[in-house]
Amino acid sequence: MAEALAGDLNKLLEEVVKVVNFIKRSSLRSRVFGNICESVGTEYKKLLLHTAIRWLSRGRCLSRFYKLRDEIRTFLIPEETEFHFLGDEIWCTEVAFLADVFEEGNALNTSMQGYCNENVMTSSDKLMAFQEKPGLWERKVREGDRTYPCSKEPLQPQ
Repeated sequence: MAEALAGDLNKLLEEVVKVVNFIKRSSLRSRVFGNICESVGTEYKKLLLHTAIRWLSRGRCLSRFYKLRDEIRTFLIPEETEFHFLGDEIWCTEVAFLADVFEEGNALNTSMQGYCNENVMTSSDKLMAFQEKPGLWERKVREGDRTYPCSKEPLQPQ
């Protein structure tokens, strides 16, 4: 899936992975970041590593990154690091979009595994429906509709 990403979205994924790796590479940075998360009472206390081998990890990595974006900004202070893009609300909105796309892909993948009623026909139907989604998302973006396809909530940076 990531190999087929458009250039800008692939660059976005690389930037997220770079930030995550920067924090996770040092045990001290990782512990300090966890302490920040704990002090503000977030649901999660650490970021997830992305592995190139397992594409499902990309979606989880992006979702966790987006959920902890405020803590990451506090920890890294974009003006004082090479990660100046963290303060850009449009960039954060694009991360949310990409996380949603990968979440949809992960949901499709898991829905087709290990169920006793799953067969070639049901899997084929799910794949055909999934192939229609990018066109729907693109049309909604072009029309200025920022609601997530499965909900009524608009995608807005916080």
